[in-house]
Amino acid sequence: MGNKPVLLLGLGGAGCEIASRIYKELPESERKRVVVHTFDTNINDILKLGLKNSDITVTSSEYTVEQCLLDEKIRRSNVTEWFPNESPTILRTKFSDGAGQIRAISRLAYMQVMGNPEKLMDLEKKLQTFSQVDGLDYANDVRVMIVCSIAGGTGSGIFLQTALYLKDYFKSKGKNVTIRGSFVLPDIFVKNNIINGVNTINVRANGYACLKELDAIIKSTMGQDDENNINIQLAYKPGMADEKVTTNPYDFVFLYDYENLDGQHLGEYQHYLDQISKVIYLQLFSDIARETDSDEINTLRNIVENDGRARYASAGVSTLIYPYKDIVDYSSYRIASENIGKNWLKLDDLYRHEVEEIENYKKQGIFREVPKKYIRINELFENEIKNNNVFFKHLERSLYEINAEGELGDKKVKLLIENINKRVEDDVTESKEYKEFSRYSGPQVERLNSKPDEMKNEVENFETILIRFKKAVNNGIEDKKSIISSDILPLHLIEPKDMAKFPYQPMYWILGVKDGQALHPIASRSFLYELKTILLEKIGILSEETSDLYSSIERYNKDFEQGRSASEVASEKVNNSSGFFSMFKKDWKVFGNEYNEKASKQMKRLKNYYEKKVLLGVYEELRKSVDDIIENDEERFFTALNEIITDFSQKYDSLSKMHEEKTDVTKVFVLATKELKDKLYQSLVININVEDALNTSYGDIICEKYNRFIVRKKNEYSRQSQNIKDSYKNRILDSYRNKIVNSQILDMNIIEALRKENELLGNDYSSQREFIEQQVRNTKNRAKPFALKSGANELNLWGLNPEILETLSDEEAKELFENKAMVKSNGFSKYEIIRYVSMHGLKAQDFDKFSSGDYSINKEPGDYFLAYKESVDKLTKNEKTVTPHLDKRWHLINYMPDINDGQAAQDKRKITVQFINGLLYGFIISRKKEDRSIWVFKDKYGNVQEIKNGDRDLEAKYPVLLTGLGSNPFIIDSIKNRVAEMKNRDFDVFSRELEKHEFMCLLTKGHPNLIDILIEYVNDCGRSKEAEGKIKIIEILDNFLDEVVEYMTNYYGSSRKRTALEVAIKYMYTMLNSSDKYEKSDKEVDYIQEISAKIETKCRSVIEENRLDISLDLNKDMNYEKLIEFINNRD
Repeated sequence: MGNKPVLLLGLGGAGCEIASRIYKELPESERKRVVVHTFDTNINDILKLGLKNSDITVTSSEYTVEQCLLDEKIRRSNVTEWFPNESPTILRTKFSDGAGQIRAISRLAYMQVMGNPEKLMDLEKKLQTFSQVDGLDYANDVRVMIVCSIAGGTGSGIFLQTALYLKDYFKSKGKNVTIRGSFVLPDIFVKNNIINGVNTINVRANGYACLKELDAIIKSTMGQDDENNINIQLAYKPGMADEKVTTNPYDFVFLYDYENLDGQHLGEYQHYLDQISKVIYLQLFSDIARETDSDEINTLRNIVENDGRARYASAGVSTLIYPYKDIVDYSSYRIASENIGKNWLKLDDLYRHEVEEIENYKKQGIFREVPKKYIRINELFENEIKNNNVFFKHLERSLYEINAEGELGDKKVKLLIENINKRVEDDVTESKEYKEFSRYSGPQVERLNSKPDEMKNEVENFETILIRFKKAVNNGIEDKKSIISSDILPLHLIEPKDMAKFPYQPMYWILGVKDGQALHPIASRSFLYELKTILLEKIGILSEETSDLYSSIERYNKDFEQGRSASEVASEKVNNSSGFFSMFKKDWKVFGNEYNEKASKQMKRLKNYYEKKVLLGVYEELRKSVDDIIENDEERFFTALNEIITDFSQKYDSLSKMHEEKTDVTKVFVLATKELKDKLYQSLVININVEDALNTSYGDIICEKYNRFIVRKKNEYSRQSQNIKDSYKNRILDSYRNKIVNSQILDMNIIEALRKENELLGNDYSSQREFIEQQVRNTKNRAKPFALKSGANELNLWGLNPEILETLSDEEAKELFENKAMVKSNGFSKYEIIRYVSMHGLKAQDFDKFSSGDYSINKEPGDYFLAYKESVDKLTKNEKTVTPHLDKRWHLINYMPDINDGQAAQDKRKITVQFINGLLYGFIISRKKEDRSIWVFKDKYGNVQEIKNGDRDLEAKYPVLLTGLGSNPFIIDSIKNRVAEMKNRDFDVFSRELEKHEFMCLLTKGHPNLIDILIEYVNDCGRSKEAEGKIKIIEILDNFLDEVVEYMTNYYGSSRKRTALEVAIKYMYTMLNSSDKYEKSDKEVDYIQEISAKIETKCRSVIEENRLDISLDLNKDMNYEKLIEFINNRD
C-alpha cells in the first residue's frame, strides 16, 4: 500500500457514506496515516455509518433559514445580496431538515458553522497533528480527497469552501498540497429513482452550476477573469467576509455519472457507491496510487502549459472475483442447516407432537395429563437409544464415564451427586463446631455409674454440650448451605485449568473437564433434566428424614419421666438416694443408663441432622438454579435453535443465489453460480469431518448459557451485548467456518478458482487456457470510466497479487496482462484481479452531459446543460424557481461565463447584439435623473424602466451599458424578441419592399448610427480603458456586420444570394458614410482607421468567399438614396 498520509473528507450524505466505506476497508495498521472527516446536516445518519463524533462537523442547527438570517453576525454580512430569500418556503426551512437541493441553504449553514469556530475544532486538531506521522514531515506529500455529490444539498453547497479552507490552511503552514475532488453526478440519483419528479431538473441544474462555478474559478486563477467577467466571492474560513476567490480549490476533479463510457449502467444506487469507493480506495491506498500520481504529474504539467482548465477526469474499475468469504459463509450456513436441523430438535419435535395430540384429545373430551417435559424428553432420548439411533447413542456415551476398556462406567450425573455429597460431608465434618463436639459420642458412663452426685453433674454437663451443639448446628446449617451452594454454582466462570479441583460443580461434568470433551447441547440438557429428577427425589427423601430427625431432636427434652428434662430427673434421683428414700437408692443408676442411651442418640441425631439438613439445603438451592437454567437457558436455547436453523436455511439459500442476482456489471464472479457452489460444497463435505466440527463450540455454548445465568443472578443485564439467538448462532456458525477455513479446501487464488470452474463445468483441460483468457478479457472490457466522454486519454492498469502470477507461466502472464500495465502488490487480494481505467486531461465541456452541443456534427446538448438552461430561463422570467448557484446572481453573464466556450461566446455575442439593437431601435435611451444621465429601457407598451446593475443605476455611457446588460437578461431577451417580431412582420408584410423594413430604416436620419455609437464608446472609456474600448468596438462592429449579411441573405434567399451580398456590402458602406462622427473625425486616428478597415475587410471576405465580381471602390461612396435605388432596380 502507499505510505503517504491521506486526508479524506466526505461532504453530505453520499460523500459521508463513501468516505465511511473506504475507511472500513482499511486495515487497522494503515489507519494511523489516515484522517477521515465528514460534514453533514444529520449527525445520526453519519453515526450509523460507524464514524465517531469527532469525525463529524454538523452543519445544521434547529434554526430555520429565516432565524439564521436574523442573527446579528449574519445580518452584518452581505448575505442578503446572494441568498434567495424571496421564497417563504425557503425561509421556513430548518437546517436540520437538510438543504433540500437548494445549494444556497447549505452555503448559509456553512457560514453559520464558521461563525462558531468550536464546530471546526475537531477537524483543526486533526490537521494540526496530521502532517507529522511517525515523527516525519509528510505534509507536502499528503493526498487530500474530497468526496461529495454535486446534485444539491450539503455537499454541493460547501465543496468549494471546504477545498479553499484546506488550501488556505496548508498554505498558512508553508505547505503546498494537491487536492483532488471526487464528485457524484446528478443522474446517479435521478436514474436510480432516488430523486425524481420536478426535482430532476433542479438537481441536474445544480450539477451544471457547480462545475460552472469551479470552471470559472479555474479561469480566474489562470488570469482569464477580465476577459470572462468572472466575479466569484466566497467566505470559507472563520472570521472571513466574502472575498474574490483567487485560489484554485481543486487540482484534479474526478466525475462519476450514471453511464460509463460505453453507455452501460450499474442498475442500483448502492452499486455506484461501491464503484466510486473502490476507485478512490485504489487511488489513495493501493499501489495503483503510484501510477496515478505519476500520471497526474504529467497531466498537471500539460494543464499549466495550456489554459489550466483540463483538470477533469473520470475513472472506473472492474474486478474478477473469486468470492472466497461468501462461499465459505455459504458452506458454513449450509452445513449448519443440514447437520443441526436433522437431530438437534428431534426430541423437541416429538414432545411437541405429543402435546398437540393431547390438546386435540382434550377438544374431543378425552383428558390426558401433559407429561412433564424434563421427564418425557429424557424418556424419548432413551427410546432413540433403544432404536439404535447412532447420533443419540453417541450422545449417551458422553453422559457416562468410560472405563479403560471403553465400556460405560457410572453416569456423570451420579458422580456429580456423589461429589456434592462428599463436599457436604467434608464441609460439615471439617467444620469447627463439628470437630468441637465430635469427640462426644455420649456422656461418660463411668461418671454416670460412680456416685449420685457424679451422675447428676455428668447429666448437667452433657446436657449443656447438647444444647450448645444444637445451637451450633442450627447456626451452621444456613452458612454451610450458602457457602457450598455458591461453590457448586459460582457467580463467575472458572478457568478450565482450575476446573479440575471442583468435581462437585455441574460445570465440571458438563464441560467434560475429566474426559476433555464438553457435552453436546442435547446431552447437557439431558444431564440437567436427570439432575433435576434426582434432586427432586433426594429432596423428597431428605425432607422426610430431616423432618423426622428434627421432631426427634425436639422431643428429646420431653423424653424423660413425666415430660421433664434430664437435669430435673437427675436431681430428683440424687435427692431420693439418701434419708427416708434411701430404699430407692438404685433408681439413680437406672436413670444413668437410660440417660446414656437417650443422650447418645440425641448427639447422633444432631450430627446426622446437621449433615442431612445442609445437604437438603444444597440440593434445594441447586434444584432452584437448575430450574432457572433449564427454563431460561436450555429451553430458550432450543427455542432459539429452531429459529437459528430456519435462519441458516434461509441464509444459505440466499447465498446460493447471491452472485447470480448481482446487477453490477463491473464485477465478474468465479465459482459463484448456484450449481457451482453446490458442486464445491459436495466436494467439501466428503473431505472434512462435519460431525466433530462443533465439538470445540459446545464448551463455548455451555459457558454462554452459564454466563447468562450469572448475569440474571447478579442483575447485570447490561453485560449482555447480543441477544440469545445471535449469540448461539454466531458460535455455531464460527465453529463450522473455522473447520472449513482450516481445511483450506476452498482456499484458492483467482487463477486456481478459474481452473476449478473450468473443471466443474466439464470442460477439457485443453480448454483451460482459453477459458481463463476469456474471463480476463471480459473483465478488461467491463472497466470503463463512469462518464459519457469519448476520445479521452486513458490510463489502464491491472492490480495483481504476486501469488496470482506465481500460478502462471511467464508466457501466460504476458498474454493475459500487458507487462507495463501490471501493478504487483501484496496489498491486492489473491482472490481478485483488478482492472483500473481512468481518463484525464479533460475540460468540463468535454463531458457529453455538460456540453452545449454542436449541431454542425449533430451533437445534441447534454442533459445537465439543458436543465441548467431551463432553470436560468425561469429565473430570467421571474418564474417560480430557485437558483442552482451558491449566489442568486451567479447565473448572470456578468459573474461568470458558461462552461462551454462556444456557449460562452454565444452568450457574449447575444449581449453585444442586443446592446446594438437596443440602441439602434431606440429601445434603450438615456434619461436625466437628478443631475446625471442614466440608461432606461422602453418596453413595447411604452413603459420605461431604469436599467440597473444590482441596485445601482447605469450611468449613460456606452461601456457601462454593455457591462450592465450582462446583469439584465430579461431586457436582453425582450430586445431580442421585439427585434425578431419586427423582422418577422416586415418579412411577412413587406416581402417585396425591403426599403420599408425597420432594419433599413436604421440607416436614415433620426435613428442612431452604429458608427457614431462606436466612436463615442471609445470616448466614454476614458484613457485608462481606451485600449480595451478600441478592441471592444471592433468586436461589436464585427457582430453587426454578420447581422447585416444574415439579414439580407434571409430576405433574398439562396436563389438570389449575389444580390443579397451586394446589398449587404452597400448597407455597410452606407452606415459608415452616414456617420456624422466618422465624417468629422480625424481619419488618421488608429481606431477610426480600424473601423473603416473592418468594414472593408468584411466586404472583401464576402466577395472572396462567394467568388463575386464586385468592385469595392464602386461601393465606398454609397449613401442611403443610392442603396434604395439599387434595391428597387433589383426588385
